[in-house]
Amino acid sequence: MSQNIAEELMMYLSTPKLLQFSCPFRKAITCDNNSKYRTANGSCNNLNYPYWGKSFTPLLRMRPPYYQDTIFTPRNKSIQNAALPGPREISVSFHQKIEDPVLDHSTTHLTAVFGEFLMRDIAYVPTMQASTGKRYDCCKFGFMSGHMCMPINTCKADPFFTAYNRKCLSFARSATSPPLNCKLGPREQLNQNTHFIDVSQIYGSDESTTNSLRTMVAGKMKTSAIGDGMMPLDLFNAANCKLRNVNGNITYCFSGGDDRLNENPLLLSLHAVFLREHNRIATQLSSMHPTWDDEKIFQESRRIVIAEMQHIAYKEYLPHILGPQLMARHDLNVRNTGYTTYDGQVKAGVFNVFSIAAGQYSTSMIRSNFTIDTYHNLSSTFLRADMFYRNEDVASKIIRGMLTDPSQTVNR
Repeated sequence: MSQNIAEELMMYLSTPKLLQFSCPFRKAITCDNNSKYRTANGSCNNLNYPYWGKSFTPLLRMRPPYYQDTIFTPRNKSIQNAALPGPREISVSFHQKIEDPVLDHSTTHLTAVFGEFLMRDIAYVPTMQASTGKRYDCCKFGFMSGHMCMPINTCKADPFFTAYNRKCLSFARSATSPPLNCKLGPREQLNQNTHFIDVSQIYGSDESTTNSLRTMVAGKMKTSAIGDGMMPLDLFNAANCKLRNVNGNITYCFSGGDDRLNENPLLLSLHAVFLREHNRIATQLSSMHPTWDDEKIFQESRRIVIAEMQHIAYKEYLPHILGPQLMARHDLNVRNTGYTTYDGQVKAGVFNVFSIAAGQYSTSMIRSNFTIDTYHNLSSTFLRADMFYRNEDVASKIIRGMLTDPSQTVNR
């Protein structure tokens, strides 16, 4: 096909009549100009550009993508046309195994985990899945390599996988999204969460999820009787957790605004803290304003919790991570009084490179163990909720342990 014919075909496929059925961003959003509350899905934060920052929209880019075929195939050759090394080969070369990680006694473990919790608020890039919702086994179904999968070959002398005779690592590609302008172009990655710091990992990034987590009574969120008031149970195991028997009973994992909450007990504990904070505020507001209905109490409680999260991020977390000079240079410091002026020309959104790389900074600070009463290996608790099935407040114990334990130094 000649370049001229290809360009004409692209222009034809980009016409509104064809794209209006396939691109969701052509549908107009009606905003409530008088609402003082954020929408669940992040839309209408900017009344002139209601899709900016909304959930299920593409990540932003700092620079144009550089695909091998200019459309969706990742680069496999250098500028000199030489073959690039594989991902696992690079990982082994750059990241040597650290037997005894160095601890940073100037930073608590809670600081590191809060950074991960903050990332869960603003970014969630799902991977490609089958129509049934199941993950692809990219090593088994090699014929799907490219669009859906990019299986990773291990090294011949891999320091870890050689012992298990594992030669392939399943790797599904990130889910795709059309661009906000609905024009054909290179592959873009989807952000499933809202792009704002709005505690969407607790409340959800769409109205139906938010409503499913509410009691619809006195503005409160649903809780379970587990662990002195944890999140509601995930009875259908949608999070695909490792269910175990405790005293003859099946232990269920928890449900929340982000289905990654069961990944480890450290994140689960922070989820519990913010859930309990919402219900604490709702209880106080209900007492102070007996005429307020459920919706009013819920929205006001949510608004306060979001403000708390933003204040912790910009007043406590970022100054410690970035330092005073960077905070001042980029005008990130919280004002003692008043507030900043809303700039409607700033495109709200999380950058692709931040979501996949820079934003993972805090992950390197997370220790391989944590304290409840004694030390526990973090890896042995992935996707397990049974440690919360005790007649005590395990979440609070984990928080106290993270407050006293130092974080790991950044080594990546």
